[in-house]
Amino acid sequence: MRDDDRTGESTNVSVVDLLTGEVLGDLDAHDTQVPASTTKLLTSVSAVADLGADYRMETSVTWDESTRTLTVVAGGDMLLAADAGHGGEGEDANGWAGLGDLADAVVETVGADVLGAAPVTLAVDDSVFEAPAWNPEWPDYARTSGYVAPATGLAVDAARMTDEHYAPRYDDPSLAAGDVFATRLGERGVSVEGDVARASAVGETVGSVLGAPLSEVAALTLYESDNTIAEITGLVHAMEVGRKTTAKGSANATIAGLESMGVDVTGLKALRRRGVLREQPHRA
Repeated sequence: MRDDDRTGESTNVSVVDLLTGEVLGDLDAHDTQVPASTTKLLTSVSAVADLGADYRMETSVTWDESTRTLTVVAGGDMLLAADAGHGGEGEDANGWAGLGDLADAVVETVGADVLGAAPVTLAVDDSVFEAPAWNPEWPDYARTSGYVAPATGLAVDAARMTDEHYAPRYDDPSLAAGDVFATRLGERGVSVEGDVARASAVGETVGSVLGAPLSEVAALTLYESDNTIAEITGLVHAMEVGRKTTAKGSANATIAGLESMGVDVTGLKALRRRGVLREQPHRA
């Protein structure tokens, strides 16, 4: 197999007779390798076990009347619909909640007369995670070939620029989502002045939407082998259990969650110490 140019030095194979346990083939099966998309299973199962199948990520908006500023506050949901969400009516986790619904909630709470009286400033606050949006472990080709988007915690359709599954992703998913939200507000008679900017949220919360239940997010992650949502799931898990929202904190949250389930994580601890427990690019 090493002679086949489709494999390479990182390929390890073990073929075992399920009934007898006899090893029929072994190609460096005991060599330790960096886990690839199998990590998504551990990430998803641990998060669901800790946070519950019904846990949902929240995207909210604050309103500061003195400066007429609306701020979209990221809560992890990068599967927002550009307009109305489907709310789980026979659909998967993508598009469960929508920016159109969020705009409706804001207009209803603040009042169309107040918001329509003068232009507003629109900002996004995606400071929810400590980790850099681009995990430095991702190779350049993963960033440009649709494998993954920056994990900002706020996006429409996982930051895809087109409807293709492996479409290019926006370099700044949060600001791209903010631009879509500005359009939704405009359709409701709210004029947004200037460009959408990144800023800390101020004022009171005037609207929010909840994404899909975590069980549905996990199903999408595993079925589509979605790197972006797997990374987000790990970061949200870390946040909710009080760990640092970094790649290391995410790995630690995953391992601790598995341990609490009674899973033997001895090997994962070894990988964690070596700093290699992370997601790898994968095309489903």
